[in-house]
Order: sequence, then C-alpha cells, then structure tokens
Amino acid sequence: REIIGDSNLEFEPCGSFELFDQTQDEEFDKVKSKLQNLNSSLSPFMNSSEIYKTQPIPSHLKGYKNAISNSLEGKINPGKMMLAWKQLCEKQGIHFYRGAQAKIHPENKGVFFGNHFIKTEQIAICTNGLTKELNLNLDVDPARNLILLTKPVPELNLPSTYHHDKGYIYFRMIHNRLLIGGGRNIFRDEESTSKFIINQDVKSYLLKYLNTHINIENLEIDQEWTGIMGVADTKKTIVKRLNSHTICGVRLGGMGVAIGTLIGKEVSDLL
Repeated sequence: REIIGDSNLEFEPCGSFELFDQTQDEEFDKVKSKLQNLNSSLSPFMNSSEIYKTQPIPSHLKGYKNAISNSLEGKINPGKMMLAWKQLCEKQGIHFYRGAQAKIHPENKGVFFGNHFIKTEQIAICTNGLTKELNLNLDVDPARNLILLTKPVPELNLPSTYHHDKGYIYFRMIHNRLLIGGGRNIFRDEESTSKFIINQDVKSYLLKYLNTHINIENLEIDQEWTGIMGVADTKKTIVKRLNSHTICGVRLGGMGVAIGTLIGKEVSDLL
C-alpha cells in the first residue's frame, strides 16, 4: 500500500467472515472460546479491542449456522496490483521476458531462456509453485487451485470476503460478479500438480457449493482459471542463499499476495 498506493490495489477495507456450517459446532465453539484472548493479544498493535467477534449469517447466504468476523481484513485486485508493480519495475530499468521456460545453467553461470542464454553473476529464484521443476532439492510442492467467476449478479450483496472450512473455500464479489475458489483439500492428490488444467471434479464441487450456500438461483459461470501455489507441511517460507550465485524466495504457502512484498525485500537484501 505504501509503495504502489491503494488506488492501484483497488484496496477495500471490507472486513471478512469465517463461516461454519451445521457440522462444525464443536469447531466453532473451540474457536469462539479463543476470541477474547486473541483480541487482547492483538489490540496493542491494531488499535482495536474487538477485531474478531461472532456475527449473524449474512442474508444472501444459506446453509451456515455460525460466523466470526474480522474487522481488519480487506480485499484487493491482484491484477491491478501486478500491473502497477510491472510499471514501477520498468521505470527502474527492470526488463521482463516471457513466453519460454527458464532453466539454470548446471554450473550456475546464468539462465537458459528458451533458445537463449542469459549470463548473470546472481540469480534469484522466485518461482514459488513451479520451483520443483528447477530441480533445486527444495521442500516446495505445487498445489493447484481452481477459481470460478460468475456472470454479473447485481442482486447479490456480499460486501466482505468470506471463508469456510479453514479457508479452503473462499469467495467474494468482484464488482457485481461472484468469485469462488478452493476445494483442493478434498482433491489433494489430484491437485498436487503444476499443470494448468481444469479438474472437472473440483469444478463440480465448487458449483455444488454455490448452489448449497448462495441464496441466488441460476448462477452462471463466465470465467474459470487455475493458479499454482508453493506449499509444504510448514507455512514457513524459504528465503536463503543456495550457493555463491543463487538465492531463493519460495514456498509462500498460498499467502503470496499478502507477504510477497516482504519476501521480495528479503531476497533483495540477500542479493
């Protein structure tokens, strides 16, 4: 926000909801019992004494029993964010080359990019979900995630961001469309891949979820795409020097939008 500005992020401090259905009473009670301690711990840093609290279910949702809100969460437009970053980099004389696969020279003398060789003294590996393809012996596994975007639904009013099932399901409005993603925990083996294709089983799961939980009939999907995250059994990122020529900043654990700027700064400091 400080570097590229809220307008370039399309930032909205809209808050969020964690949603619990009828099968999650025990989980909800456990989380609810921790809210007071959590708020007390965060209040000195966040200038707020009631960040998390229980809430009624929003009217356009169905099939849920309980909800907890986070007043400090927000949403951005990642596409606009990446465009702003690219423009800022280009002003600094940083060039982008796309459209070919990159491979590191066996003796770390540079990078093969398609049919070209780029010689360099230092390489920063920031491939995250695709890191395994570089054969660097790093504990980073690909995790594919499916996103669906509906056609305009002007009658749907969901101003916050919404999470369910420990965050494995998430949805929010983009202008007057609904975006929903997730479900990979149900299809973990199939989605542990770096192939950018649509798993129809995951798509069917998300479509059923929409029909079960969104109180609007006949939602139509307009766009769909996949993204690859870099994950492991731990949420800790890998930012370190691999050898005298190579540094990595990978394994962002699905949190790349939130922590990418910090990881980039740490990699830059190592360079």
